[in-house]
Amino acid sequence: MKVVHVTLRFDAPGGVETNVREVTRRLKAGGTDVEVYASDLYDEGRWERRTGYRDIVDGVPVRRFPVEKRLIPGLTMPMMVGLIDALAESGADVIHAHSHRYGHILQSAGSPTVWTFPSWCRPIITRPIDASRPSNADSSVSRTSASA
Repeated sequence: MKVVHVTLRFDAPGGVETNVREVTRRLKAGGTDVEVYASDLYDEGRWERRTGYRDIVDGVPVRRFPVEKRLIPGLTMPMMVGLIDALAESGADVIHAHSHRYGHILQSAGSPTVWTFPSWCRPIITRPIDASRPSNADSSVSRTSASA
């Protein structure tokens, strides 16, 4: 089985980054074909991009994508250029997204997608809407507590 983990930043300081590094290292040690797809962003607050990252971290291959800042009213949405096409071509059996901001976008890559949300986030869980059944429209999105 091949699992591709997608995270905005990797091999940089931070809780999500540490979690992804540990999970992928352990999966690799257990024999899973694992890869990390991350941007070239080192510090999101200062919007600091870097080059010269390692291609392999703890035995796990890492693929980098240039990041662009997309401004949405009241929000900065980092977009990794070329990510969706790369995922579609990756042969991944599962895509594991480590962000509440772009996980839903990754579904367009065609592989089953798992999302890990930060503990402070109230995730929105979605499922496909059957437009022929209007009664589904109201129940297509449900909010769950992070502690539920």
